[in-house]
Amino acid sequence: FRRVSTCVMFGVFLLMMLISPTNPVEHTNASAIGFLMIHDSSVAIAINGTLAIVAQLERFTGRSRFGSWATQNFSCHLHHAVLSARQYLRQCGVEVLGFDAGTYDRVANLQMDPYLGSVGDVRSWLPTHHHQSHAAYGFYSSPFRVALIVTIDGGGDDGTMHVSIGNATGVHKLTPHGGSKQPNWGFAYHNLALVGQLRGAYPGHCDRTFACLNVLAKDLVALATRSTEYNGAMAKAVHAVFNARGVRAVSSLAYKAKKQIRWSRGEEALYEYAATVQSVLQNKVFALVDQYRSMMNEVEGIVFAGGVAMNMQLNTALSLRYPLPLHVPAGPGDCTVPAGAVLSLSPRPAPGQSTMYSGFPLHDLRQLPAYVRSCRGTPTSPASVAAMLAAGAVVGLVQGREELGPFSLGHRSIFAAVHDPAMRALILNLTQENPFQYVPSAVLWERVPEYFTTAIESPHMSFALKLRQNVSSKCPAVVMADSSVLVQTVTRSASPWLHALLAEVERALGIGMLISAPFRPRGALVSTIHEALHMAVRDRR
Repeated sequence: FRRVSTCVMFGVFLLMMLISPTNPVEHTNASAIGFLMIHDSSVAIAINGTLAIVAQLERFTGRSRFGSWATQNFSCHLHHAVLSARQYLRQCGVEVLGFDAGTYDRVANLQMDPYLGSVGDVRSWLPTHHHQSHAAYGFYSSPFRVALIVTIDGGGDDGTMHVSIGNATGVHKLTPHGGSKQPNWGFAYHNLALVGQLRGAYPGHCDRTFACLNVLAKDLVALATRSTEYNGAMAKAVHAVFNARGVRAVSSLAYKAKKQIRWSRGEEALYEYAATVQSVLQNKVFALVDQYRSMMNEVEGIVFAGGVAMNMQLNTALSLRYPLPLHVPAGPGDCTVPAGAVLSLSPRPAPGQSTMYSGFPLHDLRQLPAYVRSCRGTPTSPASVAAMLAAGAVVGLVQGREELGPFSLGHRSIFAAVHDPAMRALILNLTQENPFQYVPSAVLWERVPEYFTTAIESPHMSFALKLRQNVSSKCPAVVMADSSVLVQTVTRSASPWLHALLAEVERALGIGMLISAPFRPRGALVSTIHEALHMAVRDRR
C-alpha cells in the first residue's frame, strides 16, 4: 500500500476459504427470493425462515450503491446475481429448483415487469412495504423476543418513519401509513449535507446521486465530532428543514439554513453547523421514541433500522438515553430490504439470527491454489499477522463470506496498528476518504469496559464510543476530536479468527484494538482474489 514514510512497511495477507452459510439450511424447496431495485440493489434468499444468502449487486459491478437507475444492463446483473446465489447454495448442498414466493419493494411497482424474468421460477409474487421490510430484518436479527422497532429512512411506499412491535407473531406497525404527510428526516439530512465546501472535495461526482449523497451525509456526521457548539439561531432554520413536507420545501429550506453558516469563522463555522444539524436530528428522533416510553416495560430491547440508522453518533445517543439495549443490524440501509421481506414470510425460528456474514465467498475462490503457487503464498496465523502489524505493516485480509452493508467486519478488511498516528492519513488515503473522517476499528469485547466510558456492544460497527482519557494516547490513529472511535466489538463466538488476531495484537502492542478499514478497491468491498492482489500491487508502489 502507498507509503507515508519510510518506516511504514507493507504486508498483505489473504485467508480465503469456502465455508457453509452462517446459518445452516436444509435440502428443501421451501424457499423465498426477494429483490430491490433503484439503488442499493440486492437479492436475498431465505429457506424456512432462515436467511441463506444476500447478493449485493454493487459487489458484482464495483459501483457503490448500484441500482437500476445506473445502467440499462440491470437485468443482466440481476440475472447473474440470482444464478450465482443458486450456484453457491448448490455447493453447500442446497438445490433450489424454484421459489415458493418472491418479494419486491412496493416503491418499485412501476418498474417491476422488465425484471421478473431475470429472477427465475417463482410460484407467486408478493409486493412488500418498505418500512415493514426494514423492521422485519432488524427484528429477526435481534436477540430480543419482544422489541420496540424504529425505522427511519429517506423514503418508501409507506412513508419515511415507523414504529412497530416485534414479537412471536411477527412485526406489527404502531404508526399509521404516513405517506407524504410525514416529514422526511433522511432526505432533510442529505440536503443539509449538500454544502459547497464539502462538494468541492468530490469534483465531477457530487451530483444528487444516491452514492454521493451518502458520502456527504457521512462526512457531516464526522465533522460534528469537531464542535460542541450549538447555534440556536441556526437550529431554528434546521428544525424547519426537518419539519418540512415535500421535496421542494425541504430543498428550499435547506438552502436558507446553509446561508446562515458564518464562513468568516473559517472551518469552525462548518463544524458548528454540522454539530447543530446532528443535535437537531437527535432531538427529533428522541421525541419520536419518547412517545412510546410507556411500552418500554413490555419489551426486551429497541431495534433501530433504515438508512438513518447508519448515523453512528445518533445510535450512540439513543443507546445512552434509554434503559433498554439497542440493536442496530448489520447493513441497516436499503441493501437489506429484500432480506427483511423474505424473512417476514415465515415465522421467526429463534431470536438472534446472525446475518452479518451473509454475503458471498470470493467469486474466484476456485482459482486460489493457482494464485498461491504464482504468488508463492505460505500458511499464516493470527500470531504471524500480529507480528507484521506490530512491525508497522498494513495487512489486507479476506476470509469467509462477505459482510452485509458498507462496513468491513473482519472478513474484507485492511488492518493496521492504532498506536502509529501516521496510519490515520495512510488508511484514509487508501480508502479514499476525507481526512476528517472516522478511521474504523475493531476491539476485543472483553476490553470495552476498560477502554471506553460506556460499554455498548457494537458487533456491526454501529456505534461511536468515547475512549477513556488514559487510553486515547495509545490509539491516535483512530480517535476523533471528541474522543470517540467508530468501533466493532469482537467476540470469540461471532468472529473467532479476528478475536484471536486482536488477542495476539494485545500481547504484542499492549492494546487489543486494530484499525479495520474496508478492503475496497473500487467502491464496493473486494469480491475476488484478483481485485485484492491488484489493489495490493497498485498501492505498494
